[in-house]
Amino acid sequence: MSKKLYIPGPEEIADKWFMIIPNIFYDEFMPVLTPPAWKILSFFIRQTYGFKRERYSVGINRIADGTGLGVRTVSTHIGILIKSGLLIVTRKSDHRKKITREYKLISGSILI
Repeated sequence: MSKKLYIPGPEEIADKWFMIIPNIFYDEFMPVLTPPAWKILSFFIRQTYGFKRERYSVGINRIADGTGLGVRTVSTHIGILIKSGLLIVTRKSDHRKKITREYKLISGSILI
């Protein structure tokens, strides 16, 4: 199945079309992360930097849908991102047995 996508031209550039992402994500983290971990990190970059919010609450199934990865793969690689310190769990909740966690990307000064 193919999707029709729209890419805005230079004359249409506005805040709603673009986000600024710190280069460190590309320069330092992308080369060392596995492809699934990079996809998940990119998902969180979009949900935080893209919508100008510090944290994002989401369930594992939504992350799987947003990345095209399987639930088991997402679960494994979120664990890797948390263990590495790139992703922080700030809150856990259980709404009718659907577990949602609030995540925050690393920010501030870091040692790598």
